[in-house]
Amino acid sequence: MKFVGYRSLYLCLALIGILLIPAAADISIPTVTTVYFDKDGIPFNESIQYTVNCTGTIRYPWVTGTPAGDTSGVEETVYSYTASCPFYGCTIHETYYLNYRVIDSCDLVVKTGNATFVLRGFTSNPAPASCTGLHQYDLIEDNQYYRHTPGYLDCRKESDRADRACDRFLLPCQPPEPGCGTRVLMNGTVARESPEYHACRNETRAAQKACTRYLEKADRSTLLMWEDPHGTQTPALRTCVQHYTLSPNSSNPGPVPSLETISRQISDQTRAAPERGPSVTPPPSNPLGSLFCSMIQLIGGGCE
Repeated sequence: MKFVGYRSLYLCLALIGILLIPAAADISIPTVTTVYFDKDGIPFNESIQYTVNCTGTIRYPWVTGTPAGDTSGVEETVYSYTASCPFYGCTIHETYYLNYRVIDSCDLVVKTGNATFVLRGFTSNPAPASCTGLHQYDLIEDNQYYRHTPGYLDCRKESDRADRACDRFLLPCQPPEPGCGTRVLMNGTVARESPEYHACRNETRAAQKACTRYLEKADRSTLLMWEDPHGTQTPALRTCVQHYTLSPNSSNPGPVPSLETISRQISDQTRAAPERGPSVTPPPSNPLGSLFCSMIQLIGGGCE
């Protein structure tokens, strides 16, 4: 009869939970975007500062009834970012993290040395339409990034199989025997860990650790790095391309909201947001993989 540890049982429950979560998870993805501005059909090479302002509402999934945000029927700016583009084909590090904001329309405000351009309602999604997911590394240890190799995967497959085989040393028991209840059978019968079980696990864990000799170091200089507002860098998980066309009809449009005013509006909306339970910030990964890692870490496991 096969024994299954409590940890394995929790992992199974976590996997079931993942299947029940909507695929469009609202998480921040480290993104590097290459931005191009064109005017009159040719590249616009002047230095540019631009802002994207988006109106809409905030809808928190844990709140039922009236959506959070503006409830008066008058739309307000709920999402905004600003960036500088000193040359044609510059890069920006915006994540396009909406944080449960539902966007209705976005305006683009572009300021050059002697003109201001405004593109009203140019999109309902501030994220570029052309994006590609990146998989630049498989694990990080001591600030060094590594990639899996066939040798590593084969080694881990064998050592993981040996690790699962250690369950044969688990012994059925009846509470309140010492150590009883640390493991459970598939049929619900509790079990305890024997000295042979611990010896077996020590051996297989050493074998798993030894597999790291097959990992391939990722040269940091070859990675596309994303930088957060505090200057901390991490490999980007997504790259995008954004093209904007400056129309003569959009130049010198008159007064536009300042970024300070817009930032204050968004800050006020955030402070008014309803409270929710504890949240988990996912590590840089794909949405489902990040959530799975968070669950594993909560029960004392790790991710590679």
